Amino acid sequence: MSQRTLGILGLGESIVALDACHLLEVVKPDTPLVPRPLAPAWSLGTFRLRNSLVPCVDLGGLLQLGPSGAAESVEKHIAIVNYRGGRFGLLIDRAYDMITVEQSQMSALGKEAGAASELTPWLVTHPVSGQPIYLLDIDVLFSLEGMVLAFEDVDQTSSSSTALENDAQQHGRRSHRYLLVDIEEATLAIDTAVVSEITACGAIERPVVTVEAYLGNVALRDMRIPIFDPGMLIGYPPLTSSPSHVVVLNTDSGRIGLAVTHINTIGAFDDSDLHPLPGADQAADHVIGVLSRPEQDDALCLDHRQLFTGEALGALAQIHARLGDEVSDRRNQQEWQRFAFVHFESGGRYVELLEQLDAVLPLPENLLPLKEDGPFSAAMRHREQTVSLVDLRILLGKNADAPAEHVLVADSGQGLVGFMVDQVTRIEYMDAPVNSFILRWRGDVNPDAPPIEQAKRMIAVGEGAKQQIHSVLCLQTLARLLVQTDKEISPTASA
Repeated sequence: MSQRTLGILGLGESIVALDACHLLEVVKPDTPLVPRPLAPAWSLGTFRLRNSLVPCVDLGGLLQLGPSGAAESVEKHIAIVNYRGGRFGLLIDRAYDMITVEQSQMSALGKEAGAASELTPWLVTHPVSGQPIYLLDIDVLFSLEGMVLAFEDVDQTSSSSTALENDAQQHGRRSHRYLLVDIEEATLAIDTAVVSEITACGAIERPVVTVEAYLGNVALRDMRIPIFDPGMLIGYPPLTSSPSHVVVLNTDSGRIGLAVTHINTIGAFDDSDLHPLPGADQAADHVIGVLSRPEQDDALCLDHRQLFTGEALGALAQIHARLGDEVSDRRNQQEWQRFAFVHFESGGRYVELLEQLDAVLPLPENLLPLKEDGPFSAAMRHREQTVSLVDLRILLGKNADAPAEHVLVADSGQGLVGFMVDQVTRIEYMDAPVNSFILRWRGDVNPDAPPIEQAKRMIAVGEGAKQQIHSVLCLQTLARLLVQTDKEISPTASA
């Protein structure tokens, strides 16, 4: 299957990702942003990074995700993005993760010109937290009017797509990207070319064999990853505290993990930034030198090629790769499905299956008022169809004084019904066996109950510790019942 490695960017409560090949580094600029003349509102200006000028975009503002950190914030971060030989910056709150996903794990969002879904056309579920991740389309982003790139100051006759490469050749240097992580005794630099993903460190299973620096295994989706103490591998004392993250590396034999106490940053470094270790340092063969730049602490650069040649390390990676294949084979014997749940607020927190809905829309400003003797209070247009609107908060007996923000559209079989709610908070995706979906209770067993009670369900989905139980509102059922009620009380229907 086709895999994509993604760099994760935090914007308030939301998560956005881009292909890791575009992410050069994440920095805290030490020079102010200078506004650019006649620039769009989401263009924050330009700042200087190591003698280069970088234009910066307010990603949170562009995607309407609220403030991603004002320009004056001392905690702002800027993700430096490489695109077509040039670079630009994205203002973000944090960059804390890297994951690898299969193409089959990505869900397409409907595209609409000028909408956020055009900039973020794919949705992925974070494998650890379960949060939805919106995948940023760099090509669409750069097609926006007012987007600019900065190129290295080289010969003007050089084409923009090769400017950085030509500049590197002229100066006899090459650029590499490294992930900087902390252990208790030092900061380590790992070539991002071998980093598969970064994940929070869960419970570590005790090792079944005694191997130097081998801490045990952690569960990562359908795999068991052998975890090593990188400090011990380079001659430092063992960790005395629990690691916060695991950096998963791809080896020829399989995947291994390095336990670290803190994810520092991703940075782009030139050959001139790598300095050989003086003398015969105790860090042995697994370190090729020290990465050093004036604006950050020194980092020991791991030699992953030497690291991967260790017989015990390679053997453990190979064993766990085989075990992962066996688990995958057992999983493939069952029919699996991706279940999607829409979490929303309507005077309280509720859940609905995404497949029950025709659309999730922002409530438009202009609505057509309807008669007051039926359940529907207004109407709107959606894709050349009329949608009859009802305030779900009123049906639930909740306070409806605040204006609704979203509409959940369901097909009643006799027309579209839109349920006005406070807001949609998130869409959660879950992979589980088809036969694990169980309807535990349904409100329509009592046909005399009010429509809102008949629409209530209790479901369970998933297996073992991953099983989830949800109390959901079946809005398709509720839409059908409301349309029937409206026809029964309508004078024209009874005539």
